Parts: sequence; C-alpha cells; structure tokens
Amino acid sequence: MEELSSKIGINSKKILELTKLTDVSRIKLVDANFARVLVDSSYNTVKKVAKDNICAHNVRSGTSSYF
Repeated sequence: MEELSSKIGINSKKILELTKLTDVSRIKLVDANFARVLVDSSYNTVKKVAKDNICAHNVRSGTSSYF
C-alpha cells in the first residue's frame, strides 16, 4: 500500500479508511453516513457486519434511522 500511497500522494491510512468505507457501502441500504457509523464502530468489513448480522438487527428492532 505504501507504493500506491506514494504514487497517488494520499496517506496510506486514508487509503485504508476509504477502502473500509467502500467495503461496507456495498451492503444493501447502507448509505455514506451509515457506512461511517459502521466503520467507526469497528464493523469495518462486510464479513464483520455479516458475522454479527448488525444491519438485519437494526431493521428488525427499528433502532436505525438509516432504513
């Protein structure tokens, strides 16, 4: 990732953050704001979200304002 970082002039930490946001944004009904909430809550991959079924829980319980 350091090579990519130096080629495009973006900090490698920022590239990793964008990669994580992009990954969770692939989940149906996850918009940019909810992607940020997920990543900031350590649900930074689709695999982690699926493992805990976090999105389905929020829909069923009605606790998410994102859906």
